[in-house]
Amino acid sequence: VENLTHCLANESQVDDLTHLCNRRGFRGILEREVSRAARTGQPLMLCRIDVTFQDSMNQRKNEVLKQLGESLAACIRGVDTLSRIDTQQFILLTSGSTDGDHAALHRRIEQAADRIRSDSDDNTFAIHLSSTAVPLESAADGDRILECTLSCLESRQSSL
Repeated sequence: VENLTHCLANESQVDDLTHLCNRRGFRGILEREVSRAARTGQPLMLCRIDVTFQDSMNQRKNEVLKQLGESLAACIRGVDTLSRIDTQQFILLTSGSTDGDHAALHRRIEQAADRIRSDSDDNTFAIHLSSTAVPLESAADGDRILECTLSCLESRQSSL
């Protein structure tokens, strides 16, 4: 019974399509990383990746989202966390990276999307990146970032 409970808890934190963390899994990781960043003084970066599709794309949405999840996961560091938090939205959490790292990451994400488009001869989807680097100087900063991020996630969920 304990093993089954553990398996179910893990499954409830993973997106079925992409096998990335889902919103619930991301929430736990975010709490842990904000706490760590507040202790170590390492900056955090949140990068939101929104995917939009043309209406004619309905049949291929899941295939593209799965490919995009795999491509994005391949272009991040092992210590970073990529999650699919909404139907067409991914979020990437990185810590301890510089502005140059962020710019390089944005280029790799754009290149990953371009590869999917060119491999499938498909220009019916677009990705939009927005990111925020957050220096944490105290636990209070971490608490505010956590509260703000979770509030944004919850408001997005309730609007769906």
